[in-house]
Amino acid sequence: MTDKDPNELRRKRVGLLEECRQLIDTAESDKRNLTSEENGRVAVIMDKADRLAHAIKELDPTSKPLHLSSSRSLKEMQIQLKDTDHDPMKPDPNEGLSVRGNTTSSATPWKTADGKELRVLQPKDRFVDSVQPSLPDGIQAGDLSFGRMVRGIVTGNWRGCEAEQRAVTKGGSGDFLVPEILSGMMIDLARDRSVCFKAGAQVIPMNSGDLKIVKVLTDPTPEWHAELADITESAPTFGAVTLRPRTLVALCRASVELLEDSSNASNLIERTLSGALAEQLDAAILRGAGGLAPLGIKNQPGVQHTDLGTNGAALTSYAAFSAAWAKVIAAGGPADNLSMIISAREAGTLDGFINVVTGDPLVMPPSVQKMKQLFTTAIPHDQTWGTASTASEAYVGDFSQVLVGMRTSLTIEASRQAGTAFTTLSVLIRAYLRADVVLAHENWLVVLDGII
Repeated sequence: MTDKDPNELRRKRVGLLEECRQLIDTAESDKRNLTSEENGRVAVIMDKADRLAHAIKELDPTSKPLHLSSSRSLKEMQIQLKDTDHDPMKPDPNEGLSVRGNTTSSATPWKTADGKELRVLQPKDRFVDSVQPSLPDGIQAGDLSFGRMVRGIVTGNWRGCEAEQRAVTKGGSGDFLVPEILSGMMIDLARDRSVCFKAGAQVIPMNSGDLKIVKVLTDPTPEWHAELADITESAPTFGAVTLRPRTLVALCRASVELLEDSSNASNLIERTLSGALAEQLDAAILRGAGGLAPLGIKNQPGVQHTDLGTNGAALTSYAAFSAAWAKVIAAGGPADNLSMIISAREAGTLDGFINVVTGDPLVMPPSVQKMKQLFTTAIPHDQTWGTASTASEAYVGDFSQVLVGMRTSLTIEASRQAGTAFTTLSVLIRAYLRADVVLAHENWLVVLDGII
């Protein structure tokens, strides 16, 4: 075999990737990040692997396209360094992975820090499809309705919803554990109403506690290379981020008469609960302060910020959003498929922008026209910013970099006695799930602070 034999080059490339994987596995087993020396070694190894990949492509044009540049993404690094246990006589199954962003798969496989595959769901994917149904005999998922189940829990009248009664598990304190298939349905309803998921945030279904995933903390610095010259090591930094589910609670109220008499009570319950969960999820993803809540975009280290002034400033044009777009692309992010999320108040402000010369509505610049424009009541407009007490913020960027880990279980509690429920003949319905937020590329997101 010679270096002109593509199969020999594949064997060499597999050996390099195996060496790289061993370095990362050793660091993981020691529960530490790679040292600077190991980071440098990984960079050199991957550069050699890239060269071999392109050489294989030249010798074997039938190979799949290669996208293995030195600016590898988290997703690519996870898969390349973990999935090398294949026949080296066959084309590398890792060839053809995209460098950044989503692949063409609707549910993109990722790797955890210990090499296990997990699914990252894009907005068009259904959470419920990732749940393994576990239902009593004779009950099919299609027979169940979340709204009917909650109505039965609240009223105690299970007539017409006997399947739901058999499917739920009643706890000792009067709460009800919802079967995972129905939890998935409700989570999908909440995702449909969440602006963050409409903007592109992705979901990692979690079946257990903490989940650790590998992350590229800093990218290597590429350089021009002369043939046969030594390569200067420019070490990327690798680390692990942990999804640690926090408890998110949504509380809503409904009248007993409505639930007992209304023909559309089931739909009303689903809409009310999903809306409450969606708003709480949006608030956590955007503004979570950490601690008991997830750490949201606003408070994540590495996210870019634009300060509108010591005491804030009112928006009078789209300039701040254009500047945020420029920040994203300057950080290596995409120029297209970005989103902007603003408060309900700012939605009205932007809609009322006027060209002061012509009096016509102000035309958006191309950078803003291409953005998906969303608003939410989860962003308040009563924040303190300098001397201002009516400040808000806005979010611009690539929301596919937002990963939301969600447990597949959802708990429902209903009470006619809690709070003022008894004296108002109403029912308080409480739903809680567990979730956390991490960011893949923090600097592809920008927060506009101090909008008044």
